[in-house]
Amino acid sequence: MKFGSIEIIDNNGWNLNEVIPEWDWKVEESNLKIPPEFGVGIKTRYNGEDFTFKHVFNETPVVKLIVTTWRGISTNAIHYYGSLQITFPEMEKDNQPGHIVNLYGVSEIPMFSNNKITLTRVLEQSEIDDDPIRHEYFDAGDNVSSFYTPASVIKRGKEMFENIFGKGWVLKIDELH
Repeated sequence: MKFGSIEIIDNNGWNLNEVIPEWDWKVEESNLKIPPEFGVGIKTRYNGEDFTFKHVFNETPVVKLIVTTWRGISTNAIHYYGSLQITFPEMEKDNQPGHIVNLYGVSEIPMFSNNKITLTRVLEQSEIDDDPIRHEYFDAGDNVSSFYTPASVIKRGKEMFENIFGKGWVLKIDELH
């Protein structure tokens, strides 16, 4: 099996074609659980050399909860946004421990094509009633990515972290970018 310039020697039992959903509600629908050893042990050949996916720099994998906003930058901006960014294992050269090839944005292996889950919340009818122009194309119950406070983003991020990752992962909160 080959993905772009990466030949798969041994998938170590992983479904390499399964992509992590980009939206938290899609993750919930799929009931996806991502173990801390996600992708570890996959053996590849890249540019004629053998590599194995492993956590080289962080033995304990990390998920970053990123909180952002346009407040103070864009006129009338009032919302906060959040995402969970996953640290994938690195592709370490088999005959040279510590030497890795960083393939983020280059790897064509679907399993590693998305490392970011956007956080959402359910839109309430009262929000539509308060601002019908902004919510013109939305219905109550739709998922939206805008939150009113950093605390609500962090609360949702922690909920999703526990639902998706849990034990064996470390959550790091990175507020307001």
